Amino acid sequence: MSTAIISFATIESAIAESNKKARARMMDLVDEGQVEPTWDSNGRAHAPCDNYIFDGRSYAGGQYLHDPDIAGSAIVKAKIMVNCAVIDQMIALLESNMVSASAGKSWEADGSVRCYLYVQGPGRIVNLLTRMVPAGDRILVLAKEGVETGKTWKTTLGKLKSKLCPITFEPYESIEEELLKQLYNWILSANKKTVNVEVGYAYITSCVS
Repeated sequence: MSTAIISFATIESAIAESNKKARARMMDLVDEGQVEPTWDSNGRAHAPCDNYIFDGRSYAGGQYLHDPDIAGSAIVKAKIMVNCAVIDQMIALLESNMVSASAGKSWEADGSVRCYLYVQGPGRIVNLLTRMVPAGDRILVLAKEGVETGKTWKTTLGKLKSKLCPITFEPYESIEEELLKQLYNWILSANKKTVNVEVGYAYITSCVS
């Protein structure tokens, strides 16, 4: 199993961009002519005065304004793998975005110490994390020495074409570049001879580092 590394800086930038878009969506709902809401250190918006109109509702001064992104405001739980060298930074970043985070037991892997970070908070942030740091993924590869896979099986390029991309060139699942190139060459060939291949799935995890 191989590990894809996602830098802490990449996560930080993605959350900042998500917050920027969320703030822009909220500003679109502020009545024209009104002052901007008050924003706290966690990025939440407050009514700056009594009788503040936001998204058609009236708020008293200091009240939190509702989140117009219903899907983004739902509370979601998840876990992501993190290099313990950046665990404190990750927790601080998430907590500043209203996401609670706690680290599980650590272990050594590939010369680093890792752990799972258990998170709970607004779906807008947590779902972003799980998309960027998926718990696991797999890719179809040619079985060969030096490539770790699960169980392998023998098939033909023609059968792979029928199963993975029966209508277009776009396969239904992830395929390594070497195998995909062989498949495309076979599809484009004028004389389609039977080409036998042995394939299997290589499994990939992701870790913030």
